[in-house]
Amino acid sequence: MWEAYWIAFQNLLSGNHQLSEESFVFHPELKALQEFALQLVPIQPSITDDSFLLIPGHKLSPEGIPSPLLIERLQLALSVLERDSAITVICTGGQPQNGTTEAKVMGNWLESKGISSSRILLEEQSKNTIQNALCSVALLPYRVKTLITVSTDNHIHRFSTLVQRATQHAGIETKVYPLSPTLAQDKYLERPDNNELVSIALDLYRLGGRPAFSCGPLNMD
Repeated sequence: MWEAYWIAFQNLLSGNHQLSEESFVFHPELKALQEFALQLVPIQPSITDDSFLLIPGHKLSPEGIPSPLLIERLQLALSVLERDSAITVICTGGQPQNGTTEAKVMGNWLESKGISSSRILLEEQSKNTIQNALCSVALLPYRVKTLITVSTDNHIHRFSTLVQRATQHAGIETKVYPLSPTLAQDKYLERPDNNELVSIALDLYRLGGRPAFSCGPLNMD
């Protein structure tokens, strides 16, 4: 089974084959990825006191200023936080610029817009999207029932899928609700293309500490 899986994905990476239904039967993680990607539609989550919202960082300018893309994520998150005061937000991103991390910049931005610091958790260790997911989930209580992932349209598939798998690895039974600018307008988000699905699948294997072709296992040190 594993040999067939690797051969199929080597062919996909080489561009020799199109992604097909048969490509996903080799491992349940791939089938789960396909099903998750196909359900990225507007869904209103049920908000409780155990609800959390995750915002992944984005590279800061050398002066430590958030990029327009990061501001877009923050504005979308702010609209949710202002509407539902029961939600706690985790700002995740540890890449520093000018002595400050992405998470710290995001937290300061939200505070400047009126969000109480008591509702903001900072995750300042992660260096990439895989670590964003793992390190953020490590901050969650086991009782969390609703988890909202906020990102841009071109990143929400990857981030949400990795967060969903990270919660499963941590033994946390929760529902992940993706939110992007398109989803916020009650519109359907397009299914990821084949290359993106393959890329996310490889990230899923790295998240689990397993090698993904030339990429070694994720080193959290």
